[in-house]
Amino acid sequence: MHGPGECLGNMIHLCGAKLYPYSNAAEKQNTTFIQFSQCLVHNYEKLSDQSFIEGCAKGGKVDFQEINECVSDQGFEGGIELLKSSVEWSEYLGVRTSCTIRLAGHRRCVRDGGTWTDCEGGSRVEDLVRDVKAKYYEGEREVDEVDEDEALEPSDKKYEEYWRAWLEAQN
Repeated sequence: MHGPGECLGNMIHLCGAKLYPYSNAAEKQNTTFIQFSQCLVHNYEKLSDQSFIEGCAKGGKVDFQEINECVSDQGFEGGIELLKSSVEWSEYLGVRTSCTIRLAGHRRCVRDGGTWTDCEGGSRVEDLVRDVKAKYYEGEREVDEVDEDEALEPSDKKYEEYWRAWLEAQN
């Protein structure tokens, strides 16, 4: 069951995504949001501790004050409205289970009750990395040409290690 802590965490993530949107031109800015987001997810049980969120913001080079103002904003563009819109969007997409992984607008995999389901292409970290790379390189080379064993950049290894640890913790 979802409670206030999870709702707060979702609003913090949504405000971060709003304030640090993805764009190819702002890839460095997006990377800082990813670091911030990973910090929050890795220690989600500490989301009620403001000093923890401040530490994640500092480590991710995200302005805590901006995040806090967004989460606290009761208006149309504030945290509660972002959360409401997110729930409505999830309902529209038919997402009923957390965690549902979507890739390029399509459901890629679902984790429910400790079990991966609906994972066409596999549920291992390597499978997801392969599919993300295939989408990234789509148009540049054929999907079949994306080599699973292709050398990963150091930052790719960091994220793969993070997701591998997360997946192992779920088992």
